[in-house]
Amino acid sequence: MSLLLLVVVAVGGLPLHSFLGDQFLSDYSLRPVVIASIFVVLAVLLLMAIEAHSSELRRRLPTAWVRWLAWPIFTLALAGVLFLSSRGWLAGLSRLLAQDQATAQLTVLRVSRHETRRTLCHQYLEFQYKVSAQRLCADSLLVEGRAVAGRTLLASGVASPLGFHVQALRLQ
Repeated sequence: MSLLLLVVVAVGGLPLHSFLGDQFLSDYSLRPVVIASIFVVLAVLLLMAIEAHSSELRRRLPTAWVRWLAWPIFTLALAGVLFLSSRGWLAGLSRLLAQDQATAQLTVLRVSRHETRRTLCHQYLEFQYKVSAQRLCADSLLVEGRAVAGRTLLASGVASPLGFHVQALRLQ
């Protein structure tokens, strides 16, 4: 049952990250989230290693190659997905706690193009927001024009105690 719960938590954070994480700006430095995620990943790895040596697992998985090859690969994959989904859970919790419409001024530090196998972002912006540098794709958010490094943008969206969800960006 606990393994199923871990899988649900790990996989559940990925869609949250893809839907909410791209427009989410954290009020805090994400270092504590990353550090907490690393501790969670290490705890999962330790628990799975302990379970791998249990007699119940030996009874369920009688072949040695499954216990010593497939189980560690599954454990590492689950730990990696848990690590990646932490930002999605933070963005989802922030969206649930969202309170009021708000605006924020953002100064663009760098504009770049970001390309992966599944997405292409022509205006990937990096800027300083509160205590840390943040990044987001501005293709669907920028109302008009193109952002340039050094320019100020007015971001409108929804604020929560954990961060800011950008709904639109306007050049100033």
